[in-house]
Amino acid sequence: MQPQKFDTEMHDTMTSDGVPISFHAIVVLQVTDSVVLIKNFGPNWYQNNLEEQFKTMVRQAVRKRGMNETAISTTALDAVDAEIRDALKAFIKEKGLPIQLVTMTVGRANPPDAIKNQRIETATQEQRIQTEQQTKLAEVQRKSAEEARAAADNAYRQAIGLSPEQYVQLKRIEMENRVCADGKCTFIENGGAVPAFNVK
Repeated sequence: MQPQKFDTEMHDTMTSDGVPISFHAIVVLQVTDSVVLIKNFGPNWYQNNLEEQFKTMVRQAVRKRGMNETAISTTALDAVDAEIRDALKAFIKEKGLPIQLVTMTVGRANPPDAIKNQRIETATQEQRIQTEQQTKLAEVQRKSAEEARAAADNAYRQAIGLSPEQYVQLKRIEMENRVCADGKCTFIENGGAVPAFNVK
């Protein structure tokens, strides 16, 4: 016989820390003896014998765990699935239902909108803090690099025996030499145009 799938929506299932969460659970069952099933349990055998029991099993499993654990941890969800699966198999056997459990899964927990919004806000704040920390770190590193470069320039100036003004003049000449290395630049000095030249 073809397996039958039963969907169950579970709203406001309480976790151990008192947060109501929702689930979409699926059970796939296969009838092994339809005559006995209808004779002993009626045409609505799932609704009359398993549906509420299944919901109770889900509630009991979820109640043992916290909201974060249930909503985030795949390990926790696997443990919930395994616990409910074992309980459901035992119940089917005890009840004498001529069916077998093919598969069962409880979907990822869906916390209330207020909790979702809090998580989004928390994540946004954490990202903002990280960005600010990275910006501050970059500024500190840039400042350190500039101070190191200034110290190196000053040490070089002193080593070649130039005054600060002479060193600034030297740097200006070096810059002009780099920019106008091909000789196509013209400098305006004392109101007149002077061709650029390479400084050796």
